[in-house]
Amino acid sequence: MSFEVRERDVPSQVTIGLERNAAQAIPTAAVTGISWVATPLWNRGFTWAAGTSITVPESGLYEIKWDVTFVPGAGLVRLTWATLSNDATHRWGQHLHVAHAATTDLLSSNATVNIPANVTITINVFHDAGVNLNIAGASDFQRCECSVTKIGQFV
Repeated sequence: MSFEVRERDVPSQVTIGLERNAAQAIPTAAVTGISWVATPLWNRGFTWAAGTSITVPESGLYEIKWDVTFVPGAGLVRLTWATLSNDATHRWGQHLHVAHAATTDLLSSNATVNIPANVTITINVFHDAGVNLNIAGASDFQRCECSVTKIGQFV
């Protein structure tokens, strides 16, 4: 998925769109947060600087969507999920993928979650390739993107 965003297309609610613009090395058998670039694709209401943690600015029901592209590599397992700083138990939107060593693996996932203000969201990845394996970030086809959008209030 590739975002082409024009200002008039951005929803008026609290929302942010993030991407990677270069590969990120992911160590084997280690849970790693995706590091997003400093300049968001769009931003309404979030305070943002480059990094792995996305801080929710106000309480509400949020939709979190993300795509992760792993370059080809050995091993069988590719995983991605979201975690919240106030909940160490759940893996929101977890996507398990059986890898194909000779092909690029694209994992897409989403979660809709009630999140209190000032809680951080981290999009995590994991693989078992036996060596560092990159997630892509440079081309339109092979990239990593994330959006977080407030879609309602706590009930």
